[in-house]
Amino acid sequence: MLKSHRLTLLFIIGVTLVVIWGCAENNPNTTPEVYAPVYPDSLYRNSGAYYIGVTVRDPQGLLDINLVEYRIAHPATADTGRWIEIIDGGSSGDALAGDGIYGTLVQEFGTDAASGDYVLYFRAFDNDNHSSNTLQQTMVLRDDNIPLLSDPLLADSIFADVVDTLSDSLQVRVTVSHPDSSASINEVWFEIYDPAETGGETSYDMFDDGTTGGDSTAGDGRYALRIPVTAVVRDSLQGFFRFEFNANDNRGASALPVDKYLFVLNND
Repeated sequence: MLKSHRLTLLFIIGVTLVVIWGCAENNPNTTPEVYAPVYPDSLYRNSGAYYIGVTVRDPQGLLDINLVEYRIAHPATADTGRWIEIIDGGSSGDALAGDGIYGTLVQEFGTDAASGDYVLYFRAFDNDNHSSNTLQQTMVLRDDNIPLLSDPLLADSIFADVVDTLSDSLQVRVTVSHPDSSASINEVWFEIYDPAETGGETSYDMFDDGTTGGDSTAGDGRYALRIPVTAVVRDSLQGFFRFEFNANDNRGASALPVDKYLFVLNND
């Protein structure tokens, strides 16, 4: 009797496996998938173009992907947006062709765009028109602005073996403005990264008061600081030092950083 039950159970298991196998053979997974979206959570009116991207995979490989697209909707105004194609071609904001990450730079919102929540959608289709899942993310367009940085100024290069590290210095400047008012600017600073992209631990505050740090004219929007040459001439390092300029305003909104490079080299 026990043997009969075992045989019956084995028969049921066998039939179940055959059915499952048959379904898998007749209905293979061919659906692409979009995941790992990249997008800004919060946007300011004058923050400029911004990057969005999404990673795509397909059981048949990336060559089976026919179309990847996005759209941006504004539910508060019933604007559903339109689907726009993005590519994985290493251009138009996409970093590397063929890596499965589809990205693009989206132009900034216009000055007449309504503030509030916007919904970003991603989807993909394969060569047989199978549709992927649709990703949905929320971005917030704020009703205020950020500081703007421009025209960073410092020497293009210095010879490390001819400077006097005890007395020589570097003059650093950057222009800062704010769409609201110059009084909205709270802080301006820069950090220095060595050729290996380490460093940056120290923030150097900049001034527009006509006296501090070598600034020549108060209130002209040109922030300055004179720093000792030892900030870059040290440890026999040679190559490009990156100066990253930053600013924020009284509300805590940060500017988009601006870079300037200084090449440090020896004559010998």
